[in-house]
Amino acid sequence: PTMILFLLFFLPLLLQWSQPIHSQQPNVLMIVVDDLRPMLPAFGHEYIEAPNLDRLAARSLVFNRTYANQAVCSPSRNSFMSGRRPDSTKVWNFLDSFRTSGIDTTGLPGKNWTSLPQLFKENGYNALGYGKVYHPLKPWANDCPHPQAGFGPEHCPSWTTQVKTNHPMDIKLDHQTASTCVGNLCDLKPVIPDAQIHFCDKKIDGKHWSPTSCDNPAENCTDKWLADTGIAMLDLLDGDDEKPFFLALGFHKPHPFWAIPAEFPAKYKDLHLPSNLDAPTSSPAKAYYSCKSINERSNIGGVNCNDTNLNPQGCHYLYPEKPLPTDLMKSIRADYAGAITWMDSQVGRVLDHLEALGKLNDTIIVFFGDHGWALGEQGMFCKQANFELQTRVPLMISVPWMEHTHGKNTSALAELVDVYPTLAQLVGLEDKVEEALEGYSLVPVLEDPDINVNNVTRWKTAAFSQFPRCMNSSMAQNPPHLANEDPCTKVSSNNFTHMGYTVRLDNWRYTEWLVWDCYDPNACPNSPNWNATEVLFQQSIHLQMDYAFPKIACVVWCVVLENKKGVELYDHHNDDGSCFDCFENENLAYDPKVHVNVIIIFLNGFDINY
Repeated sequence: PTMILFLLFFLPLLLQWSQPIHSQQPNVLMIVVDDLRPMLPAFGHEYIEAPNLDRLAARSLVFNRTYANQAVCSPSRNSFMSGRRPDSTKVWNFLDSFRTSGIDTTGLPGKNWTSLPQLFKENGYNALGYGKVYHPLKPWANDCPHPQAGFGPEHCPSWTTQVKTNHPMDIKLDHQTASTCVGNLCDLKPVIPDAQIHFCDKKIDGKHWSPTSCDNPAENCTDKWLADTGIAMLDLLDGDDEKPFFLALGFHKPHPFWAIPAEFPAKYKDLHLPSNLDAPTSSPAKAYYSCKSINERSNIGGVNCNDTNLNPQGCHYLYPEKPLPTDLMKSIRADYAGAITWMDSQVGRVLDHLEALGKLNDTIIVFFGDHGWALGEQGMFCKQANFELQTRVPLMISVPWMEHTHGKNTSALAELVDVYPTLAQLVGLEDKVEEALEGYSLVPVLEDPDINVNNVTRWKTAAFSQFPRCMNSSMAQNPPHLANEDPCTKVSSNNFTHMGYTVRLDNWRYTEWLVWDCYDPNACPNSPNWNATEVLFQQSIHLQMDYAFPKIACVVWCVVLENKKGVELYDHHNDDGSCFDCFENENLAYDPKVHVNVIIIFLNGFDINY
């Protein structure tokens, strides 16, 4: 095959550490945030106000270089909640879930996989979740169908309880009523995972108006409801002295669009613009996405955008080499930044309550985003690409008894697929995980945050991501510039035209967009063609097996200069993660002055422990 290095996508978890990490099983609080790039003070962005996440960072190991395995919600969440990569979950868009389509490296179907919360549920924990933890309906009903639909507890694999009503206090734990609805919590509205994404939609003079942001009182905001419910769930779990808990909370902001109290975006009205607003030079068309969701908003290019009474600026579509007007870009950036500070305020309420219950020192806290987001850099305001901006996410892991990690940052590479085996080992359940998990436990990094500096052979030197394309509108360069199918979000996988695989090394990112084979539309193999002519580089590899740390040593690359399509190579030397628009602005894959020497350097640093 042309790119055997990407076969590492399918390698199972090969290494486990057998010793228990803690004498008693601790609680676990997992906080997942939608569309959050590492735009936080702990990651070098001090202009963002996030005092509560700063407080968490002071008790955590901060992972500077963590990558989502696919930069869009459902595939990413199906991956980290199952511990498998997208090519095993078979979830590349919003149509499937690992329960219905997954087949792992051992041939086990997804319906029989043990999900991350299920591992805790089946091993003595109360497991609860609320908000956007799974992607809505993927799996069906958040892997726990509503009891009023006629499903019993055996149909709730991931969670200890099924939520019977819309009131967060009316929860049955182990199918016994644990508490009654009291106080203001009884007045909470039902929380639907995506209830606020289009909250700003309304009619003005009978015309539909759907701007990117609007002022919204706190009591109407989803993340406040989620924090209220998280606090109620902590109270509920605190009432069970016999079991530890696994609690997963999924916060929404800074996911667009930004219906939050206006005071938060106002803090960032003068936030600087990116210095580079164009797609990377020499990048293939497949690499770029024109951000359909932004282009569809009324104040940019959506319905009624040409009504000067509603939108004095007129229609402005986002596409390569034509950035949005400056004031519009500044408004979007302020909304996103304000949404981070708003989310921080609600996460802080949950952390405060955990501490008030006396549980802070007994609870592992893991905090991360499901994927990144471009905020005008490279001419994009969205996810759904293979660039650093879309794939890199914040990750913080707070382990109370590992005090040497508190307040420290690590540059060790990590992936979201690593979260599952990490939590399993931290609570002593590593022997209970399934054979085919495809991530690494990050415990060695927690034990030695400088592991990649102190002993590079002890840790992996590559992180992998992927994204499909349906190239029937080619970046939507023509009006109305909406690129409806390019992200392949709601199409069958046999409509894919390409799959882009990207590998992030210490100082480089290399990406190939491979032709997606579907020989029989009725029995699509759902696989890339590794022998496609569009690749630039071909390689031979030599496998060297070290029983403790398997290594792939790339020995020979045969450089093929013809058919130079669908390949990207970006230089990340001196990238400490604090500059969002300093890197990946020029594709070096086709530069005759660069390719040979760079590839040699690339390979010299490519000892993949995976």
